[in-house]
Formats: sequence, structure tokens, C-alpha cells
Amino acid sequence: MHLDSGKSVKTSLRTQLRQTLKVRRERDVAELALEQTLLTKHLIDFLKRREGVWAAFQPLLDEPSPLESVEASSHIQWVFPLVQGNDLSFWKPHPGKGFKLGAFGIMEPDPQNSQAISLSQINGFLVPGLAFDEKGSRLGRGKGYYDRTLEKSPGEKVGVAFSEQVLASELPCDPWDVFMDALVTNGGAKSFRRQT
Repeated sequence: MHLDSGKSVKTSLRTQLRQTLKVRRERDVAELALEQTLLTKHLIDFLKRREGVWAAFQPLLDEPSPLESVEASSHIQWVFPLVQGNDLSFWKPHPGKGFKLGAFGIMEPDPQNSQAISLSQINGFLVPGLAFDEKGSRLGRGKGYYDRTLEKSPGEKVGVAFSEQVLASELPCDPWDVFMDALVTNGGAKSFRRQT
């Protein structure tokens, strides 16, 4: 993928990736369903070795869905993010009535029908993104919600994406960008070694 030079490399890359994901949605439905099925299988396998409280996300139309994996991983206590100001808070929705349409058209926990969970209680996070690279870098949608929130938690950070969202070239990084500890795609799961 060719990147424009200049100071807004991330902006240019986001525009290109959004177009790629738009084209992706127009592909054969059966092929897309197979990719989602494979991703779900790999994510369920990955989560078998995890426990405690984990955060998932409600997907946008162009994002892979972790929801079947969440349902299949009942040994984990699941929480979901809620946009509050410039940050994310996490809530455990009450079954059947815990969600409402929230910021950016995403289904979010309804605080009146959910239990607040502090960041310190969360063992791991399933994290969406526009793109990831082979070193664990993540490119989000540009608002910084996940980066601001995840930098405050020692919990495991796991990117969830389709294989075509994993770029061979390194993503541009800023000092505030949070790296993933692992990445799960329809091609499998990969862990990243962090240099200390």
C-alpha cells in the first residue's frame, strides 16, 4: 500500500483503509462469512487460555465481530466500553437490556442497566482497529479513545482484525500509541514480544 509523504501520514492512511474496508464489504457474502467464521474459531481458541474480566466491543459494519466468541467464552466475565467525554469506561451489561445506541452509532452499555467495572479489574481487552502491523502497532480511527484508556491498564491488549487489515509495512507511531500484546485474525493468533 502506497502512503503519501507529509505530516498527515496517518490521516492519509486512514482514508485509504476506510476505502479498502468499504470495497471489502462489497465482496461475496459467503466469502466474508467464512472469514468471520475462521476469525471466531481462532478467537475462541485464544480465549480458552484466558480468564477473569475481559473487555469486548460492539463492532461497526466494517469491523470483525467478537460477539460469537464472547458468547462461547462464558468462563470469562465480559464488559463493554462506553464513551464518556474523551475516555472509555467499561460496564457489565445486565442480560437482555444492557445496551443502547451510543456515540458514533455504536451499541454501548446503558449505565442504568449495567454495572461499572474499573480498569484495574480488567485482565484483557479485545481491541478493534483500522489496521495493525506485524509488530503489534495499531491504527485506530483517530479519536484516541483506546490509546488514552489502554495506557492506564496493565491488562493484555489483543487486536481483532481481518487478515487484510494486517499490513506488511510498519504503521506510523506516535509516543502515545499503545501496542498490542497479541493479534487474532481469520488467519490465526499471533503474540508479540515487547522489548523492555
